[in-house]
Amino acid sequence: MSLMLGNDRLSIRLTTSDEHPVQVEAVGGIDTPLTPLVEVLLLGEGRAANQTRGLTRTGGGQALRYAGHHLADDGADIVWQRSTDGALAAETRIVVRDRSLAFQTTLTNTGAVPLIVESVTSGVLPIPYSMKDTDVVTGRSSWCAENRWRTETLEDAGLVDCGSARMAVPGSATIARVGRSTWTTDGPLPVGGLEDRMTGDGLAWQVAGGGPWRWELDSTEPGRFLLAGSGATHVDHAWSVTLHPGDNVTTPELIVASSPDGWDGAIRELTRHRRDDAAARTTPLGRTALVFNDYMNTLMADPTDEKLLPLIAAAADAGAEVFCIDAGWYDDSGDWWPSVGEWLPSTTRFGTVGLQGVLDAIRDRGMVPGLWLEPEVVGVRSPLVDELPPSAFLRRLGRPIVEHTRYFLDLRSAEARAHLDAAFDRLVAMGVGFFKLDYNVTPGLGADSGGREPGGGLQSTSMPHSRGSTRCANVTRRS
Repeated sequence: MSLMLGNDRLSIRLTTSDEHPVQVEAVGGIDTPLTPLVEVLLLGEGRAANQTRGLTRTGGGQALRYAGHHLADDGADIVWQRSTDGALAAETRIVVRDRSLAFQTTLTNTGAVPLIVESVTSGVLPIPYSMKDTDVVTGRSSWCAENRWRTETLEDAGLVDCGSARMAVPGSATIARVGRSTWTTDGPLPVGGLEDRMTGDGLAWQVAGGGPWRWELDSTEPGRFLLAGSGATHVDHAWSVTLHPGDNVTTPELIVASSPDGWDGAIRELTRHRRDDAAARTTPLGRTALVFNDYMNTLMADPTDEKLLPLIAAAADAGAEVFCIDAGWYDDSGDWWPSVGEWLPSTTRFGTVGLQGVLDAIRDRGMVPGLWLEPEVVGVRSPLVDELPPSAFLRRLGRPIVEHTRYFLDLRSAEARAHLDAAFDRLVAMGVGFFKLDYNVTPGLGADSGGREPGGGLQSTSMPHSRGSTRCANVTRRS
């Protein structure tokens, strides 16, 4: 049976059988090498082919079989697979836009014994271009040196067609980019692209998540190749997850966009997809708000009532709808960096009116009051270091993780979550309707407390998995 998903501008055709997993057999109307839609690396099963180092050719992926599909209420296509032994279910959600597709996969243990997952792809897409005629576009970023793009042939970038047909084995060459820890754009970018030199067509993609990621281009058969994307993996991030019966794990999205106008056109379509997602998230104003933030080239984390009140008036006159007070509003010591974490207003910076008076002044000028927070960290000079139990902080090898005079909250801890809940409740009660959430340090591979590998600890303790993040996201809707 074949399933056609998409439209006349971008489509994929899937094929199903009792003999193989759900496979992609055509992209954009062009036949491609049969490629499993989902790959799963399970400890104890490994890979199904020699010379495989990345996300593909996995035993777990080869064992999946078609189990059904349906259209979700939001228009997404849902494709179900089940392993031949009945122990694993894979649900792949495919969102189709005008010239873009988004893949996201959820694995569920449907068996009777635990399964250890070492990697799972969001989706896998065979590329309808020839290796010899295709350029790859990759990028790197660092502070003050963002978005440095490079275009190379696939061979120069490392994907070599090394005569695998003569040996009847798949090639082992792979182009891979990996993002580690919690800065997703520090170094290699989770975005990439391709351009067919013969036709001028282009593809662009992004692994869209808030933590570690991997994407790769891998050979399929002589002269042909595929794209695969995932979140954290065991080999790259010391990540694995033990799924007990009934447990599940969900990947980040892999978004792929296409255009007849090459890489530039494809990246425009990818940007359009992301902006459509952002526009779907409502705000109290029903649209994107114009925000004035007082940090860069202005107060630089040294707010006082004398400095803020004229700025508030000027921002209102200029049409700002939100006025955000950046770092330092909590600091009495003169050094805002190591004093973060308690989130109580400074008693020395705002004169007789206090922070409450400044927030009231913002609202009196018709703007939403905002505050900067870095909720996941606690500075080494904060009283919270002694007030919270050791289990409230990320730890590795029995010691707390410290980066640039900051500890990291372990959001699996009830005490850590209660602290953040109380902080946000307190600030919302003061009239704060907008939060700028910053993130200036990372905990490296993550924490090994709770018997997890560091990568698993990193994912389970990150802000997107906490109730605090939901509270942050919904604050302005309630104020």
